[in-house]
This record gives sequence, C-alpha cells and structure tokens, in this order.
Amino acid sequence: MTWAAIGCMMTVAVFTACNKEVEPEKPQKDTVPAKVSLTFTYMNTQDILDYCDVVVEYNDGTGAKTETVTSTNWTKTLTADLPVTFTFNRRVTLKTDKDITKADKISYTTGYSYEYEILNAAGESLDIMDSNRFTNSSSASGEKMVKLINEKKLDQINTFRVDKDGNKLK
Repeated sequence: MTWAAIGCMMTVAVFTACNKEVEPEKPQKDTVPAKVSLTFTYMNTQDILDYCDVVVEYNDGTGAKTETVTSTNWTKTLTADLPVTFTFNRRVTLKTDKDITKADKISYTTGYSYEYEILNAAGESLDIMDSNRFTNSSSASGEKMVKLINEKKLDQINTFRVDKDGNKLK
C-alpha cells in the first residue's frame, strides 16, 4: 500500500469520526423522595350498607374530610409532600329506619387495603412502592350485630405514616 492510500484512509477515518452526531446527555432523574401517592380502600358488605350508616373521616395532610360510604369498596387516592401522616377512621352506626334485629345473618368485614408509591418532586415514580390487603370477614345474627356495632367493633382507625426519606413508618 502506498503512502498516498494510507493518507486517504486516515483522512476518511478522521472525517468519519468527527462527523458523528453527539448524543445529547439524558438528564438524570431526580431520585430524592418528595411525595407519596396512597390509594386506600375500606371493604364493606352489602348487608352492612343495607342496615348501617358508614362514614369515613380521613386526613389528606391538609385537614379532616368526611365522606358517606355508599358502595362496598370505599376508595380514596391521596398525594402529599413528605413527611406525611394519613389517617382513615371508619364509623359504623345503625340506621334508624331499619330493624337489624330481625335479620338471621348479617355478613360484615373489617377489611382494608392500601397501595403506595414514593415520588420525586416532579411526580415521577422512584420505584419505591408497597401494597397490602387485610381481610377479616364474618357474620352474626341481627341481635349480635347490634351489640358489635354499639361496642364499635366494626369501627376502624388506620394510620399511614411516611417520613421525609420515603420510609413507611409503623
């Protein structure tokens, strides 16, 4: 091979290397926990909704709110800055226009579930998540249900705490 041929090949190689487009750097995703998104569900039976008034008081991080439960699954999704404490309080009372004592069997549950995800300040998932489901279902006679409800055995308080670093606290 001649020096001229080698020189041409080197020139082509240099121009080819210089001509490559430089890929712009992708911005690094912010990995600092800043928020939590929580979906919380109370499970109810249709029997309880037929004979009882069910309300949920919850704190979304900005103050207390109250909602009447009208379906077997009451679900709320809340998003708040860290640290945060969410509280859910389900209260069950007897309806005044229904006589539950005449019922042979009433099914009930104290079940609930939650799913949460930790987010950065831009609301992007940091792939830190957890979920859990608790169920405790049973049934009782109407007279026994009156006792359970009056003793607040179907009421529930659930608290969900997340620290400033995105750690769920017990």
